[in-house]
Amino acid sequence: MTHDAASARLAEAMLTPLVIEHATDHACTRGTHSRIADGRVVCWSPPRGDDEVYAVDAEIAAQPLPPHLEVRWRGLWDGHDSFWAAWCASEVCAKLWDVPIVVMAARSPVDSSPVTLAGHTVTYAVRHEGDLVVAFGVLSG
Repeated sequence: MTHDAASARLAEAMLTPLVIEHATDHACTRGTHSRIADGRVVCWSPPRGDDEVYAVDAEIAAQPLPPHLEVRWRGLWDGHDSFWAAWCASEVCAKLWDVPIVVMAARSPVDSSPVTLAGHTVTYAVRHEGDLVVAFGVLSG
């Protein structure tokens, strides 16, 4: 899938509503999920083509920055909101590349979309959804 095709497919998939509810109330097994520190879960179930793999990650926008990451990533982001956008985008890439986030966090956050690792490209987008920063991604290649 080309970057343009992946971007178009991601934009279309992002029209699928998110389900945000307390994790104990959520029984879905078909979507891609992100668990939030306050006990909620974000579920995203975009329609999938044969070769499409998606991921979602979300964080509470107003939560404090983790001190160790704030120090490690200092100067790589422009404030609170951009930190959480970079973190969520990095989490989405880690999920789609099947790389532990601790490995990703040891480096710098991902660059602008698309991002390629070992021949696998992730196209991602980040937006605010209520009190959350949410990153959406699709894997190609």
